[in-house]
Amino acid sequence: MRAGRLCGLALLAVACGREPEPPAAGAGAPPEPRTDTVAGDSVPNAAGGTATIAPDTAWTAGIVDLEPAERGIATLRSVRAARHDGFDRLVWELAGPAPGVHVEYVDRPVRQCGSGDPVPLSGDAWLEVRLEPAVAHTEEGRPTMEERRAEPGLPLVLEIVQTCDFEAVVTWAVAVRSPERFRVMALADPTRVVVDLRHGSR
Repeated sequence: MRAGRLCGLALLAVACGREPEPPAAGAGAPPEPRTDTVAGDSVPNAAGGTATIAPDTAWTAGIVDLEPAERGIATLRSVRAARHDGFDRLVWELAGPAPGVHVEYVDRPVRQCGSGDPVPLSGDAWLEVRLEPAVAHTEEGRPTMEERRAEPGLPLVLEIVQTCDFEAVVTWAVAVRSPERFRVMALADPTRVVVDLRHGSR
């Protein structure tokens, strides 16, 4: 991992440093795509690469939808979070094709699917990240992740918790200090869904 300092958590690999700037492109050559690297993830910016980026690559406080990459059900493998210069990043890593992604701020109470039980969350805003089709369990019904709730201790992100794994829908709630703008990306090799939340963007 290339993060300056790592804070180990059972669920999350939280990078606590700042990544160096990439080298400048050579004279006369087209600019190289700039990347953000966190916990082993290389995420091309708007210049292109392997990322599928939300429309206009803009930061938004509205609803973002990304279509599935292809047919098939993805299996959640891990979730991690990191602090970057100006934003917090959340990464869902999966096996299989990239699922559809739906991200939006929701009202409290946030509820567990199926039971409808309220999920206690801190913060002043709650971002819902829904992956579909996707599962977070094996064919035998065992969870693919032992820990499904964590407090990463980032400037903006206070808590993340899995709220659904039912009928090929996996949902996570992200509790944040305030409803700042975010952006969404889907990456390949391995399959990842990335959500960045910008510090102080209102």
